[in-house]
Amino acid sequence: MAKAKKLPSGQWRALVYSHTELIDGKQKRKYESFTADTKKEAEFLAAQFAKNKNLIQSSKITVGDALERYIKSKEKVLSPSTIRGYKCISLNHLNDLKDIYINKLTSEQIQKALQKEALSVSPKTTANIYGLLSATLDMFAPEKVFRVSLPQRTKKEHYIPNDNDIELLLDSIKGTELEKAVLLAAFGSLRRSEISPLTDKDIDFNNNTITVSKAMVNAPDATWRIKAPKTNAGYRSVVFPPFVIEHFKNIKGPLVQLTPQQITDRFTKALLKEHLPHFRFHDLRHYQASILHALNIPNKYIMKRGGWSSEAVLNGIYKHTLTDKEQEFNNIVINYFEKMQHEMQHKK
Repeated sequence: MAKAKKLPSGQWRALVYSHTELIDGKQKRKYESFTADTKKEAEFLAAQFAKNKNLIQSSKITVGDALERYIKSKEKVLSPSTIRGYKCISLNHLNDLKDIYINKLTSEQIQKALQKEALSVSPKTTANIYGLLSATLDMFAPEKVFRVSLPQRTKKEHYIPNDNDIELLLDSIKGTELEKAVLLAAFGSLRRSEISPLTDKDIDFNNNTITVSKAMVNAPDATWRIKAPKTNAGYRSVVFPPFVIEHFKNIKGPLVQLTPQQITDRFTKALLKEHLPHFRFHDLRHYQASILHALNIPNKYIMKRGGWSSEAVLNGIYKHTLTDKEQEFNNIVINYFEKMQHEMQHKK
């Protein structure tokens, strides 16, 4: 509810959001102003306008039209990959709701549609679908309240490569573009999207450093575009072992001549060829984070090196303990207590 404020004249004014306009390439929020002699009257007029505006708006638009309009309104402010994901959802999902006018939409209808989606997609995808729908409804019918339940997410345990896996993989792809991509991910914690746009301008051979300042993403029109990192933490300079930097000497232009999708495709084939356990290219970042954690490197440094914006993300996703390292530590613990017990027995 809009809160009225007293004006220098003694009257009260309440502002109510009316709509958003695109002005000079930017989204601008527009408001209606209601002035009265008392605070209560100004707030009443504002509330009446808000109610009538939303009812009229939601009675004239279907869910399908609202989704399209919402996505279009965000094209200039959200990343190309996010817009591409939204368009994919709008095209392929929520078909049972698209012809329903928003003012007639019920929580039961939404719940049934989500249950249907959950039969063919993961809980995470179902949540993403509802996320877009919820944001759309907030824009076009903020007065309506919907209560639904989402399927519980299941925690996936990804295999984290160990030193032996990395060694076998690098031996099998020696001299290829993929080798350079793997080196950057495994020993510098770079993402696919950060590797593809790198050029010789981003590397400092004197300090063995690569500067990350851009990302390559798949745009809504299925072309690859270069944009700024998603967060400020994505901007960083990473110091690499000299043996990694050696692979990029005498290169002019792109350091790795592969798109993110090409990296994934060739990486998957390389694992199958060498009969290595299945893991994602992204898990090379997990590998480095786990190694640094095992070496007792402070979280703050791990976050800075990997471009993570919060410790919560690091703790929740990336702080894995490698199986071989865990066994190594277990052996240290067991040997300590075995030695202690032996010394106790000897004293007796």
